[in-house]
Amino acid sequence: MTKRTVFWTCAVCHRVVKESDTMPVQHEGQIYHTCSVRCGERFTMFPNEYANTSDEDEIEMTLFD
Repeated sequence: MTKRTVFWTCAVCHRVVKESDTMPVQHEGQIYHTCSVRCGERFTMFPNEYANTSDEDEIEMTLFD
């Protein structure tokens, strides 16, 4: 059986986090993923600082059981 796990890079601290553990933040119609409440709050306080520099790259890993 193959499981698909999706990871995102936090828009603020660039930490890699499982999709199920991210906190999405919307800014100007685009969704950014953050790893914690603290990073989410920081993003909402300074959205222009992080919106242009975030790594919104989706990383896929396939896990085999």
